[in-house]
Amino acid sequence: MGLGHSDFMAMFDQWAPTYDATVFQAEPADGFERYQEVLARVAELAGAAPGRTVLDVGTGTGNLAQVLADRGATVLAVEPSAAMRQEARQKLGDAVPVLEGQFLDLPVPAGGVDAVVSSYAFHHLTDDAKVQGAKEMLRVLRPGGVVVLGDIAWADEAARQAMIRRFKAAGKPDLVQEIEEEYYPTIGLLTSIFASLGCSVYVEQWTDWVWVIAARKR
Repeated sequence: MGLGHSDFMAMFDQWAPTYDATVFQAEPADGFERYQEVLARVAELAGAAPGRTVLDVGTGTGNLAQVLADRGATVLAVEPSAAMRQEARQKLGDAVPVLEGQFLDLPVPAGGVDAVVSSYAFHHLTDDAKVQGAKEMLRVLRPGGVVVLGDIAWADEAARQAMIRRFKAAGKPDLVQEIEEEYYPTIGLLTSIFASLGCSVYVEQWTDWVWVIAARKR
């Protein structure tokens, strides 16, 4: 049975103080390999630069928002977890507003930003909610804007099953449970969602289960 919104909020409120230690350690936790490279690539594909306004959804502790701001973009950050928002505000200071919100209800006017980005967050939505989340992200984009996601996904179902077998063999039942409970999509599903909404879609695979997808609004 999959996790619900309240489960995720409890998990992230608890994880907030140690999240950065998890993702920045010398040997990153499974799923966070090449973490900083992925964030940099998301920022690059979003065109983060002076004169560009970028919305970071599910900012967590603000790591992607920091990368965007360092490139000179005007950044807005949105995060549903109160503890994560606190960590992000401490890190980002006054340079980046960190607002309460989530994929299905963004506190941004229609056509208000040049790009929407997210890292390691969109997969928390169910498949049906992913469609609604994609629509909401496209709503706040200007014409020609782009949604860029760096996230966990599978090449196909065979890749998912192979990862489950790998973690079982490695004696990592917690990761097997995570794969079975989370809503990690196939890259085909993500591509089809954005393509069905009229976007041109570009994908890159970065690790066995981390991808970057860019969907440009026509």
